[in-house]
Amino acid sequence: MSGERPPARAFAGAAAHRKSGTLLVFGGAHYGPGFSDLVAYDDLWAFQEGDAAWRRLVARNPGPVGRSAPLLWIDRDRLYVFGGVTAQLETLNDLWAYDLRRNRWKELSPNGAAGAPLSRHESPGSGRAIDRRLLLYGAEHFDPLAGLPSRTTRPRW
Repeated sequence: MSGERPPARAFAGAAAHRKSGTLLVFGGAHYGPGFSDLVAYDDLWAFQEGDAAWRRLVARNPGPVGRSAPLLWIDRDRLYVFGGVTAQLETLNDLWAYDLRRNRWKELSPNGAAGAPLSRHESPGSGRAIDRRLLLYGAEHFDPLAGLPSRTTRPRW
């Protein structure tokens, strides 16, 4: 393997675009001992199966803030990013779509939007929609007062 590769990270989100044979990876974090030097990545990478090469996808417009443990899935030619946790340990419930053909991000639902699921990270998911829908159930949510994770199992959306 040659060329640029993503920096080492933990808790990145990933989804496979089967039509193109590409694995897409977004976000993740790097942290030192005791969560010192915490960095939440906001970069998007593609691994092309055919030539076994990584390439960084740089969108034409700003996208989601850096985050660890977001949920990613693909529907047609769009990559969706939901939730995650920032370097400041703020759990998110924003929803973004990245158009693979147009190389553009679009925010579909801002963080804190009424009617959106609770903010969360480490959401279990399949990485693909079924009948153009994604089932979201469970995950972790940081209590803003205590700063401690709590499990949420109330399905929304």
